[in-house]
Amino acid sequence: MNWAMDSRGFTLVEMLVAMLMTTIMMGSVVYLFTSFIDDNRYDAFRDDAQANAQVMIDRMSRDIRSAASPTAGSSGLLAKAGSYDIAFEAVNATPGTAPSGNPANQMWVRYCLDSNNTLWRQTTTPSSTTSSLPSTSSCPSTSNAWVQESGGTPCCQELNDVTNEIGGDTTRPLFTYGPSSESSLSQINSVEVNMWVDKNPGHLPGDTELTSGIYLRNELGPPQANFTVSYTQISGGADVQLDGSTSTDPNGQVLSYVWYNGVTCPSSGGAPTSGAISGATTQEYDAGDFPAGNQTFALVVTNTGGLSNCASQSVTVP
Repeated sequence: MNWAMDSRGFTLVEMLVAMLMTTIMMGSVVYLFTSFIDDNRYDAFRDDAQANAQVMIDRMSRDIRSAASPTAGSSGLLAKAGSYDIAFEAVNATPGTAPSGNPANQMWVRYCLDSNNTLWRQTTTPSSTTSSLPSTSSCPSTSNAWVQESGGTPCCQELNDVTNEIGGDTTRPLFTYGPSSESSLSQINSVEVNMWVDKNPGHLPGDTELTSGIYLRNELGPPQANFTVSYTQISGGADVQLDGSTSTDPNGQVLSYVWYNGVTCPSSGGAPTSGAISGATTQEYDAGDFPAGNQTFALVVTNTGGLSNCASQSVTVP
């Protein structure tokens, strides 16, 4: 008698196909899981870089926005305005009594980016602040006029993943200045910070850009002096009235007035060195009686920030 063979089980081909499919499925699961882990890690890098950069930009914006002119009557708040280097004087925000030698409690502040992607913030102490900006020839400066670490090394590193200049790139300035037509430090009234950060340069997730615009709220422009002359006819001449009400200040500040007679405004700017009319310090002034003929009058206006402007004109007294 012949018995039928048991057909239960799998053939070798079926086993190989099953193993191949299982390998593919397991590989896909592992790949998806690894990608998920990597994406989370890259997101953590990006979030950490963005959070640190945002804190740094907030601090930098607060410092720059509070920039103060070192002396009354000076124009321009920035002592240095480079693509990767900015310096200015600001009031020390740390509570306490101002040093006797520095009653304004001002200190120099500098932000610069070195070739190793490190952003530095250098400051002077209010007790030793000088009227001139300490050396900025290198970033960071090793001059002991800047605050140093206890070991005598430059202070202080703020961020070490700012990639604006990575690989020698010069197309991504950290600082740009406005207005775009500015040609000197005294004309700058705004600063834009464009910070590129990357915790893992050359790998995912790549650079992230954060931007902030800062208006120099303490920047003062000089006033514009202007005046008109009117007459009241008298015998042999006229009583001359001077009116400086058309003088203006771009910052809306209150103006003070000084009238001059017989002189013109100096070509170098500023007020005439002679010819001031005693007591003539009002917006409208009756200059008195003058005989018929030519007379020259000048007006110097000064705002509360100490900036002045002069206007003069020759008139014919009827």
